[in-house]
Amino acid sequence: MKRPLNFLFVLFFVVSGFCGCTQKYGIIKSHAYVRETTAGNISVDKNNNPTSGGVRTNHIIYVETDSSRRPIPQWETAWVDGVSYSIEPIAVKNAEVNLGQLKNEAKEAVVKAKEGNELWQLMLIKKNGLEANPTLKEMIEKNKIVITGQWKGNPFSYKISEQQQLSKVFGE
Repeated sequence: MKRPLNFLFVLFFVVSGFCGCTQKYGIIKSHAYVRETTAGNISVDKNNNPTSGGVRTNHIIYVETDSSRRPIPQWETAWVDGVSYSIEPIAVKNAEVNLGQLKNEAKEAVVKAKEGNELWQLMLIKKNGLEANPTLKEMIEKNKIVITGQWKGNPFSYKISEQQQLSKVFGE
């Protein structure tokens, strides 16, 4: 009888150890969305040719961090579909953010942090000409989004394997 109890005791600590290690770089959870916006008016050049396709793709990323694990990550670069962006993190003060309806679903996309955690929106600014090192390049090829930065003085790479599609917006 004593042997099964010892086994259960060890198993409990092994499983709880794995669960406690799921946080990386103070990041608890990430939420990634993409939304296409179609312009109401499409700008044209002097010959009346469109200067853009009129459709803009916006990548929307929220990251939930553990407020008790300081410092917060210092986000530097995001790679979305192989394109590099610099990151401007913005602390979200609202309890929850409603991003609108998911495409092809009758479900709202709502992002909220658990009590005691912080929510950040990572604003992306296109950064042309940046080359990734070979290890990072391999990670970028395998994942939809890769975020790089510094945490506690050490470099990190955080991957987001998928993003949800939001309903299209017209006339913006």
